Amino acid sequence: MNIDLDLIIGSVGWKDTELRHLGSNQHLAISYNMRSKKEIIGLKDSDLPGLTRKDCAFHYETDLLALSGKTVNKLHFNNDSLYFITKKPLYNSEKKITGIMYHCQRIDDDNLRLQLQPIATIKPANPVRLSAREQQCLHHLLKGKTAKWIAEKLGLSKRTIEFYLENIKSKMGCENKSELLIAAIKYGYQV
Repeated sequence: MNIDLDLIIGSVGWKDTELRHLGSNQHLAISYNMRSKKEIIGLKDSDLPGLTRKDCAFHYETDLLALSGKTVNKLHFNNDSLYFITKKPLYNSEKKITGIMYHCQRIDDDNLRLQLQPIATIKPANPVRLSAREQQCLHHLLKGKTAKWIAEKLGLSKRTIEFYLENIKSKMGCENKSELLIAAIKYGYQV
């Protein structure tokens, strides 16, 4: 079954695991002042015109969640406009994540936008200011994964993962893994 993505209301795009765009519908291209949806191919969010650092950080964080296998449904407030964004992992035939797909719909209903705006402007829970990589490591640690498993998943060395975990312990004032897990939950970090 073929679906014409240009008929979908809102913006649709998909990225590889390096978070480079592989394609989009025409609506997304137009929203970035591009004449053709082919112009977005190969670009990262930071390459797109009009995206602020805050926008790029929001998209990076939600992209990482989708790459970890989660479905992400978020509100995003930008330039007096409110958007509902859904991101999902893309899988190949071997069930391996090969990228993400996303849909972004602007909420035009003024009453609904005013009701949802306070929710959309709440900062994501990252009270100890972990880096994106530290958040990835903590996410997997909270799921019960070992440093070795995390290293293999992220394509890094076990020693590098242990370095990140030590940084997280330091930021949270913890001495061991048990204290870290308890502190992470208290700070609001979730699996």
